[in-house]
Amino acid sequence: MMKRTACCAVLLGLSRVALAAPLAVVTTAVPPATFEQPYTFALSALGGTPPYQWCGPAAPCPWSPDIPSTVQGTLPPGILLSPDGVLSGIPAVGGPYQFEVVVHDATGATQASNFFALVVDASGRLVIASDSVPVALLRESYDADLSAEGGTVPYGHWVILDTQRLPPASFFDFLGEDLGPVAPGGLALDRDGKLSGTPTQAGQFEISVQVTDSSTPPQVATQVVALTVVSAEGLQILNTNIAPPESAGGGGCASVRGETSAFSCVLLVAWAIVSRRRARWRDGRGHAAPQSKGDPP
Repeated sequence: MMKRTACCAVLLGLSRVALAAPLAVVTTAVPPATFEQPYTFALSALGGTPPYQWCGPAAPCPWSPDIPSTVQGTLPPGILLSPDGVLSGIPAVGGPYQFEVVVHDATGATQASNFFALVVDASGRLVIASDSVPVALLRESYDADLSAEGGTVPYGHWVILDTQRLPPASFFDFLGEDLGPVAPGGLALDRDGKLSGTPTQAGQFEISVQVTDSSTPPQVATQVVALTVVSAEGLQILNTNIAPPESAGGGGCASVRGETSAFSCVLLVAWAIVSRRRARWRDGRGHAAPQSKGDPP
């Protein structure tokens, strides 16, 4: 009687295995993600023999950790697929992404796969819109407002991460200077993004700034902002004697923005000053050449 019962139990178990549903990925779509916001979504499978192991593109699969993954597609940067089938992370780049996932059951003999499209929405991304500010005059009062876009207003605290004073081109005796997390001499950046003061140091500066928004958790944006500080003499010479690039829209050095490098403004100022002073001594006897009306001394 006991042999008969054991035999029936074995036959019943075999029938259950035979009748088990095939392994399949039952998740048909994944929800969209938001740029720089935490994301978590669990994929699901049925059939086969649990527990399951999952694999996505780029990373080796858990059932063959020493072999590069052949799973197709690309996950959004910052998002990973764990062996238990959870997509998680903080997406670092916006855009649409398509990728394949593969799942194995506990026997390792059966697998299933599916393709997904994951969209990372970056429309609300916080960005600093300012990449340069107007040219400043040495030892003259100055103020300029930095601006940001996207994210959740009001924006939080603006801060300076680092400032670099760039070397003039071909000046090998001056390799530039790292000023640290402060504005150029005589200037300061307040928490609302206003750069103001009276500059005490001429040159071309790259100021790395950062701002946060009011979302939870807050978004953070960074940007390098170009600032040129010139002397009044240099600016006058440049504005009256050197035509500005068409991309600057006219108006001399003070109009240099965006596509036109403010660094080129400093070089033009230096060239104009040197050229004018050399012209005054071109007779070789130390006598200044005649000046036209309106020329700076």
